[in-house]
Amino acid sequence: MTGLVSKILQPDLFDRVNARRTDPATSAAADRAFTDGGGKASQAWDVLCLVGRHPGCTAMELADFSDLDRYQIQRRISDLTRCGLVGAAVRPRTCTKSRRLASTWSLTLIGRESVRHGRLLAWPPAKKPAGEAA
Repeated sequence: MTGLVSKILQPDLFDRVNARRTDPATSAAADRAFTDGGGKASQAWDVLCLVGRHPGCTAMELADFSDLDRYQIQRRISDLTRCGLVGAAVRPRTCTKSRRLASTWSLTLIGRESVRHGRLLAWPPAKKPAGEAA
């Protein structure tokens, strides 16, 4: 268990701005302000707890239990997945809201430990591999 708890990533890995190269400079500035102000970490914690309370839900279904929209939830789920805190089910299922096939989410072991300890144990997320879309 101590190996999982000590899986804290290097802070310099989170210096990446999530704006696309084709976005205006204002998008990068807004993302940097949101990141530096703790907005991403705060949203990530909210989404982690949300997934813990409602395991097996899609991002759209989770939005019903939150004041975040499904797009915000999905962005934080992507971050939490890269951190190893949240994982998708092996088989997607039909979402009750969209009636489309969608991934469902639940906490990993380190995600459950994070909730139990009351803090993100593996944050910030690692950079996306080269070639993966932003």
